[in-house]
Formats: sequence, structure tokens, C-alpha cells
Amino acid sequence: MTSPSRRLHARFSCRVPFIVTKSRKPKPAQGYLLNVGMGGAFAQAQGDMEDRRKFQLQVTLESRIFLVEAEVIWNGGADPKDPKSAFYGFRFIDAEANRAQVRLLVDRIRSESGGEGGPRISRNYWN
Repeated sequence: MTSPSRRLHARFSCRVPFIVTKSRKPKPAQGYLLNVGMGGAFAQAQGDMEDRRKFQLQVTLESRIFLVEAEVIWNGGADPKDPKSAFYGFRFIDAEANRAQVRLLVDRIRSESGGEGGPRISRNYWN
């Protein structure tokens, strides 16, 4: 028997490239979002994400650019297959302008995944 999920929002598997913008570092961190939900994302990235707890993600899907404010909430350590990159947990910042971008991003990823990974998202994204 499985225990109930601690997540408030459905997650959708993906492999979507991103770069970190609004960084003080000369070379921005970059990587891939591996799953995304309304609350945050699981990512693999190269670069020191811990130095900037809050940051802006620039995600490009097809020809659309999404700018999403987020913060690192945990560091999962180095990727055993690629020691130059590490796994991170991001939480999306809950601000009105950011919510709209997150909603569009998650809807796009959800539609591309065929809705796999969780129940259909309702209008009440933020509980």
C-alpha cells in the first residue's frame, strides 16, 4: 500500500531546457526541468544554484519564452551520470504576475505530456 502524496499540486514529467537569468554570475546556470507542477519543479542544472536562493528561470517551449521567478529549496547532490551537474528542487514564487507565467508554463507542459502524471488541473491552481 502506498502512502498519500505530500504534494499539493500534480507534477508533469518533462525535459525542458532552462537558463537562469538575473544572476550576478558572468555565466548563468542552465539545465533541464525534469518535472513541473504549479508549486515548483525538479531540475538538473550545471552551475552553483545555491549562491542565489531566488532567481528567474527563462524557459523556452517551442517559440514561447516563459520567465518564472523561483527559489532553490533543496539540493539533491551531484548527478552520478554527470558529475558537473546536480539535482535541485525549485519552488515558484507566489506572486500575481508570476502565477500567470507558471500557469501558462504548466498548462503547456501538461498538454504536451498528454496530461500524464496527475489529475486534470482545475482553475484553483494555488489552493
